[in-house]
Amino acid sequence: MARQIRYLALVLPLLLAACGSGGGTPTAAATTGAAATSPAGPVAGPGAGGGFTLEEGTEHDVCGIGVIVKFIPSSASASRADEAVIIGGPVNNVADPVQNHTGDQPLPANAAKATPGTTVTVAGKQFLVNAVDVAGTRVQLEPHC
Repeated sequence: MARQIRYLALVLPLLLAACGSGGGTPTAAATTGAAATSPAGPVAGPGAGGGFTLEEGTEHDVCGIGVIVKFIPSSASASRADEAVIIGGPVNNVADPVQNHTGDQPLPANAAKATPGTTVTVAGKQFLVNAVDVAGTRVQLEPHC
């Protein structure tokens, strides 16, 4: 049941974007299902500007910076890493400053919690968070650069 809810949380925003496009011609948002399955593959999300899927452990270079995602426990009592944190830094040299953090602690300046539908700023660059897949440890981001 929890896995189905997580799946819906990931897919529902993309489906809503596709349904809202109108007309009979498929839009970029309607084609994201196949693209979202490949690691760090291009996707188009609700912002319609295109984007990418970022998997934990993989750096993506965009907007002149490197970006990674790290999943951390939401609190000290959480039983698993259930909160996504986006971290930015120099290309090919993004440090992981949240190795021992939990979500109830303040994050370093180059990190931000990834909440679907919000815009986060890391290393001076902004990204729209289209979706967070805790089960698959990946995040769909749309750069604003």
